[in-house]
Amino acid sequence: MSTTAAALELDHAATDPVLQIARASRRRLAIGVVAVYASMLILGTHWPRLHLPQLPTFFSLDKVLHFSGYGMLTLLLLSLPTGIFRRPEGGYRSPAWLAAACIFLAVACVSFLDEVTQPLVSRDMDAVDWACDVSGSLTALILVAGAIAIGSLSANRSATIQPKSHVVD
Repeated sequence: MSTTAAALELDHAATDPVLQIARASRRRLAIGVVAVYASMLILGTHWPRLHLPQLPTFFSLDKVLHFSGYGMLTLLLLSLPTGIFRRPEGGYRSPAWLAAACIFLAVACVSFLDEVTQPLVSRDMDAVDWACDVSGSLTALILVAGAIAIGSLSANRSATIQPKSHVVD
């Protein structure tokens, strides 16, 4: 596809009302999924007198749930198709590291508030729970960054490998 054809296709995608409605619907659905997940996560961590079975390892099931729960929240936030890091005039996107840092800080703050408010429902505030929350979020960010790096390396490698043409004389 030529550069002009690609530009025309992008212009069409930007002005096509059906595509705009589909994009807006996907955005609303994704935001709804994140909101429901975050609500269930907060509800689960604030459920009074919740007793979880102990795992036969160093970490309890509670710590594993904190780690994986906030890691999943980070993954969901990373997948949101929102334009919150774009300027109103369009065209500019903030660096990916800035978006990742904002998401990490937001998740760390939410998990901190989660821990601080647990005594209100007869639960214990635990710094180790918060450390597991933050560790899960950071692990999710590292895994996504690694997947993106591997994907871009593989795309660059396949773009530079040209098949040899065999000319028969």
